[in-house]
This record gives sequence, structure tokens and C-alpha cells, in this order.
Amino acid sequence: MNIFNKFFLIIALFGYLNADLTIAYSSKTGIPTKFQKEDFYTLKTIAKKNHISITFKALPWKRSLLLVEKGMIDGVINASYKENRAKYANYPMKNNKPDSLRRLNDGASYYIYKNRNSKLVWNGKKFLNPDGKIGVMAKFAVIEDLKKHKNINIQEFDQNVEIIRSVAKGKIAAYAGSSRTVDNLLNKYPSLSKKIVRESIPIRKKEYYIVFSKKIFSKKKKEIEIIWNGLKKFNEKKDAIKF
Repeated sequence: MNIFNKFFLIIALFGYLNADLTIAYSSKTGIPTKFQKEDFYTLKTIAKKNHISITFKALPWKRSLLLVEKGMIDGVINASYKENRAKYANYPMKNNKPDSLRRLNDGASYYIYKNRNSKLVWNGKKFLNPDGKIGVMAKFAVIEDLKKHKNINIQEFDQNVEIIRSVAKGKIAAYAGSSRTVDNLLNKYPSLSKKIVRESIPIRKKEYYIVFSKKIFSKKKKEIEIIWNGLKKFNEKKDAIKF
């Protein structure tokens, strides 16, 4: 490790001594994205209710992981599950798998959003009662997942709003879309959301978690479990919502 990195690690250490939990987030500019701000709000709300002090620190992604590995920062948000990462970072686990209910957000997970009058059903393995086309953003990876099902027809679009409107008007049966993007748009356009429901099982799943350094876990286990369990309550309420 060069002198700069050693100096940075020392500064990082002294920068969070007064916080119960200091969490890194990936940023090259220091300005959080819209979705990162939403994660901050959720985590701060949980922390405040439980009298926990939480601080967020903008860092490049690789440096964030290095600090977590060295135990120089408590954790990092928006980490997908990887076995090599789990060697130095603790994920919320259940039955030896990441606990989906204690996820931070849906990340790159895709769900089926359908017209309320559509009989289409996605049961997690196959589509039942297809009664129209399924819209998708052009060139998105979820297209490959849809193509595995020969009993459906796919229609590609260039704009998310155009797909949502087409579903709401019944021009197509459903939309296979990123939950973070589509949920925000449905909240923005309530007149459209009233005509759309989301299937409960994702068609493409890549959830993100808040993970914590194994080097600090035993010292701060109480606070960490409170955060994870707070996310569980938040997700149970969110998953119960029908648009």
C-alpha cells in the first residue's frame, strides 16, 4: 500500500469516530444520486427511531470496499451478493443465503407490471394466460429473460413513460421493468398507477444490500441488526403495496 492510501485510511478512521455507524456510498463527485438519497432517507429514518448516529461518506467504489475489508469504515451501501466479497463483509443472511427481506433496495431487479384487467400471470417460472404483448425498454438485459418464454410476445420501446401509458391504456398487457425506475414513475403519475398492478415475483433479480465489515461486526452487532431488521419492516410494507 502506498503512502497516499495509508494517509487516506488514517483520515477515514478519524473521520468517523463520533458516529455509531459510518457508511460509504459510491461516488466520484461527492454528490449522491436520486436513488442514493432515497436509501439515505430510509436508513436515517431507521437509525433515528432507534437513537443510532449514522454518517454517509462519498468514496470511489473500490476504495469503499478496501476500507470495509480493512475495518476502517463500518459498511457500504448497494452491494450485490458476491462470494469473494462475503469473505470480508457481512450480509444479512437466512438459510445460508442473502435475506431478501432485509435488502436495501431492489437494485437491478425487474418485475412484471400489468394492466389491472389483464389475466396475465407470472408465477416465477412461466407466464400464464398471456393476453397481450409485454413491453420492455430496447436493448435492456431483461429481454433475454423474456425470450426464454415462447408463449409471449415482446414489444420494445424507447421511453419508460411510453410503456407505462401503453399498459395503463390496455394497448399492451404488461411491462417488464426495473422496479426502481417504474415505481418512481408510477408515484409520479398516479392517474396511470391506478390502472396498473405489479406481480409479486421478480422476473430478473439482482438486489442490493448494506453490508458491514467483519472486522467491526462483533463490536457493533446490535446497531447493525437494528438497521437490517428495520429494512425488513420497511420492505414488508413496500412489498404489500399494490399499484
